[in-house]
Amino acid sequence: MVEGPLGIASRKGFPVRASAVAAYQRKTKFADVCGKWAKAHKSKIEASTDFPDSVQGVRVCVGGTCTKSMLDDEGERNMNEDAAHLLEYIRLVLLYFPPKDACADPTLLLQFLFFVETVYVLVGHPQHLNQSRFTAEFIMLPPVNVASVSDAVHVLPMQMAFAPGRVVLGVTWPHISDELQFVSRLLETGSEWTISNMTKSIVAVGQWLATDQTVVSVEDAEAREAVVKE
Repeated sequence: MVEGPLGIASRKGFPVRASAVAAYQRKTKFADVCGKWAKAHKSKIEASTDFPDSVQGVRVCVGGTCTKSMLDDEGERNMNEDAAHLLEYIRLVLLYFPPKDACADPTLLLQFLFFVETVYVLVGHPQHLNQSRFTAEFIMLPPVNVASVSDAVHVLPMQMAFAPGRVVLGVTWPHISDELQFVSRLLETGSEWTISNMTKSIVAVGQWLATDQTVVSVEDAEAREAVVKE
């Protein structure tokens, strides 16, 4: 589809095309502006005959980091066993081990531990947790003033802050991933992660203080669901 007289996708300035504004200022009804635009531009773009029906999957590497596929076969939409297992583990933790004070702060601070590799994330907006494919936002939350994340393992209390992500229009956003991006990153290191639910409090904008943690094993999570389903 082609863009219409409203420049909704514009990142700055007045969100209407200049030609449409000029026509409106000439006392032309906006409905007429839209009508003339539709006549002057095709409303549908046909698929190119040169575009292939399928493409070969590749291992994408950017800046020395390679994206690990979570599919058994790039041609089939089947999640591989490690990815499916880790996603299910996370889903059970989010569903059955919610924040202690969800009304005041509905986000969940989780620690992911694989030998000496540790990842801390603030999880927000989890949805569809009663289904096998859930959605959530994972915000990277590394410790503050620590030489390396591994040095901070089990050392509480611990202050944590948003990790910087992309810069958009001069504003640095937190490093946010969806559930598939996050699990893909974990699988680059390994598959046997252990999750801990951490007690936290807000100390400043974008900063939290972790004061306690509770390990939630895969067995604990599965046992909780088994009890609920009885």
